[in-house]
Amino acid sequence: LEQRGITYFWELSIRDMSLRRSRFLTALLEGESSDKVFNINDELKYFTPESRNKFLCVLDNAIDKKESFEIVVQLSSINYRDYWFQYSIHYDEGKMVGTVRDISDAKNAENRFLVLFEQAPYPMILIVDDCVYRMNKSALEYLRIEDESRLLHSHYSLLFPLKQKGEESSLKTIEDLDNKSY
Repeated sequence: LEQRGITYFWELSIRDMSLRRSRFLTALLEGESSDKVFNINDELKYFTPESRNKFLCVLDNAIDKKESFEIVVQLSSINYRDYWFQYSIHYDEGKMVGTVRDISDAKNAENRFLVLFEQAPYPMILIVDDCVYRMNKSALEYLRIEDESRLLHSHYSLLFPLKQKGEESSLKTIEDLDNKSY
């Protein structure tokens, strides 16, 4: 039963930590469909250790404050298939209710992109909202930058001289190039 990208129902009783989830989600995790009521630990055993700790921390905080939360976790099913799930859970009078969405395809595509980005032999800089978001190893070497963290979230103009050879502003040159690419 392979249903990637699907959204599943999820409900946790705060009183006894009993868990109800859709039959499809149960089949995905347990290998067989069932209406059985589980304990939260029955689900957490599939989480990676890091995801389990993060999820428990967020869940405890949400229960204490009676708040909603969203979290992305990594897990492996009983068949050792790796998944990425996005939990969107809301507090509702003594229980946490919400959905679990399989986002494995999107996370796997993101991870493939990041590997290609990091291994690219030419300098690459990701810019989001005019700020440096990430630089690959080739860019760090090319720009002779030892500590990328100093530039992250800074305006990209910090990477370029204020003036070009023709005394034109670097920002104007970048804007002109940017306008030509559309």
